[in-house]
Parts: sequence; structure tokens; C-alpha cells
Amino acid sequence: EEELANVVRSSADRGTMIHAQIAKGIERNFVVPLESFHSEQKAPIEWALNELKVLASDFELIPEKPLKFKFFNFMISGIPDLLLMPKANQKAQIWDFKTGRITQENLAHYWVQLKVYAYALFQLKRLPLSSEIDLKLVFVDQKQTLQESISFEQCQTELYPLWRSQNEPWKINSDHCTQCPYGDICPR
Repeated sequence: EEELANVVRSSADRGTMIHAQIAKGIERNFVVPLESFHSEQKAPIEWALNELKVLASDFELIPEKPLKFKFFNFMISGIPDLLLMPKANQKAQIWDFKTGRITQENLAHYWVQLKVYAYALFQLKRLPLSSEIDLKLVFVDQKQTLQESISFEQCQTELYPLWRSQNEPWKINSDHCTQCPYGDICPR
């Protein structure tokens, strides 16, 4: 069990390191940072930077910038991996870098996270409410990108039930039991 915890921890550390190296590479003209150049992490970092380099003339790339915003009745904050804000008439984009394999059970959670960030951009008036945002899950190890587009109206429609469920903590949602840290004290 301890060995498994170390694998999970090192996997999470690897993901954090790759995110940081992509952000650093963006700031350094899309060049893989020296500390990753001769490592096994070079290939996924280089692939991501090459994907972004072709977009740099049309977008302002904003990596790892904290956002604090009103989410219906709550004030929340988050740090999107990368915002691509259009310089002209393109759609804004929000990228979330993922390491490891694509699994169906994680995709729903990942999309919700990106939709919350899209909602933030609308709430903070960084984009007109009439626009759409492209959401991208970027799986760097598999060199694959999944994309959805969302409007402000869709954000509200899809995210309101999530916010509403947070206002009713006494309701049991067994779909979350496997991830809940309170499993040993829950009366379910």
C-alpha cells in the first residue's frame, strides 16, 4: 500500500512538473526548458509547446494565472493551466494539460473544471456573454486533445445544478462515495 502511495505521489509530482515546464517553455519562446531537455519528460513538453507555438500570433497565452470569481452564491478561486485570449475574432480557449492515459471516469470531472473556468471568464467580463469558449483537454503523453465549445448560457445551465447540490450537503450522492474523504464517518 505504501508503494502504491509513492507511485501516485510521484505521478502527481510528474504532472505538476510537466505543467510548470510547459508554462516556463511558453515564457521562453516555446523552447523546452533546459532542466527537462535530456529527460523522458521532453517529448510531452515539446509536443505541447509545438501545438501552442502555431497559435501564438493569434492569441495571448496566459499560463497558470489565478482567477477569483463569483460562482453563483460563492466566491471561489482556481488556476487554469492555460488561457488563450484572442487578439482578433477567434474564440478564447482554455487548456487543461493531463498526463497519463485518458479514462472515461475522469473525463466528466475534467470537463466540469474547464466549464467552471469558462464561467469565470464570463463572470469577470473578460469575454462578451455572447461569445463561446473552446475547452481543451490536452493529454500530453498520448499527444491527443479533446475539445468542446461552451457559451455563457450553457455554463449556467450545466453548472447551476452543481452549485445547488453544494447548498444541500445533507443530500447523499452515492456517485461521489468512492472519492469522498468522509466515507468512514458517513451515515449513508
